[in-house]
Formats: sequence, structure tokens, C-alpha cells
Amino acid sequence: LVSGDGAHQETMGVIASMGFHDVKPVIFILNNGTYGCENTLWKSGRNLYNDIAPIRYSMLPEAFGCRDWLCRSVGTIGELEDAINEIEQNPQQAAYIEVMIPAAENVPLPEDALDAYFKLLTPTDI
Repeated sequence: LVSGDGAHQETMGVIASMGFHDVKPVIFILNNGTYGCENTLWKSGRNLYNDIAPIRYSMLPEAFGCRDWLCRSVGTIGELEDAINEIEQNPQQAAYIEVMIPAAENVPLPEDALDAYFKLLTPTDI
């Protein structure tokens, strides 16, 4: 599973169920400190209501009672590669990796990209 931190705040309680039922997921949380898809989609840029609580995600599995999960917070490509290598070496172990991303990298998409991906504009040639 790959999820952003904003979306994950809506669903993170399911981690407790995964641990309780001994599910062994591999989860990557992309943490840029905002509900970024909203800010990326709209030209107005960052909206305060999309700012989210600064949760230390890599600590959640333990807090939710998950035992023996590989949990890391990574901030560089090298750290991410190390975490992925560790996951590959332990395929029977659950893994939960928080990937720290600077909020400055969350920028609005160009209008033509928005239209191509989401068809937000009304066609004029109909």
C-alpha cells in the first residue's frame, strides 16, 4: 500500500486490525505534512484546512499493538533503499515505512495536466 499522510489520517485505524489479525502488509506513507492532493489539484495552492496533525507515523504500528513490524521513517533516497532492501530480506514481516517529503514539493499542477487527468474543463469543440 502506498498512501499519502492526509488520506492515511482518514484510515489509519485499520492498522490496529491488521496487527490484531496478524496481517503482514507492506505500507509506505508519503508524508509531506498536508492533504496534498487537494492542494495539488486546485490553482489556489495551499489551503489551511488541508494542513493536518503532525503525526509520527512510523510509531503507529507499535501504538496500535502490532508486534514485530519493520517500522522506519526515512528522509533520503539512501534510507528508502535501505528500508526496501530490509523488506526484501524479510518477506514474511510486516513493514511500515514513513517517507518524509518536503511540503515545498507539493505544487499545483498545470491546467492542461489537470484537464488531461481529471477532465475538469468542458470541451469547447462539441
